[in-house]
Amino acid sequence: MEKNSHELFTLKDFEEQLPANTKNLFRYLMDNNKLEDIQDANVGNLHIISDNVLAMIRKGEIGWEKFVPHKVESAIKEHGLFDYPYQKDNLSVAAAG
Repeated sequence: MEKNSHELFTLKDFEEQLPANTKNLFRYLMDNNKLEDIQDANVGNLHIISDNVLAMIRKGEIGWEKFVPHKVESAIKEHGLFDYPYQKDNLSVAAAG
């Protein structure tokens, strides 16, 4: 999305803003299917900033779960990913099982 707009920023928009000395490289990448627009993007998720979610996870802040799919939330919590501060109780339960 363009800043302060509700319109998605497409490759065509990007190409129009490129300096002349980079347009040939851009066209090469486009013509060889190395770049493409994302179709049917869920624009409802564009407000999510991954760095902020990662910081929330690392600090153990409540609420980060609503920004990731449920499977991702489960994996992070079960395996202590991204420095998620899981509790030792989880380890003793896993070892006892």
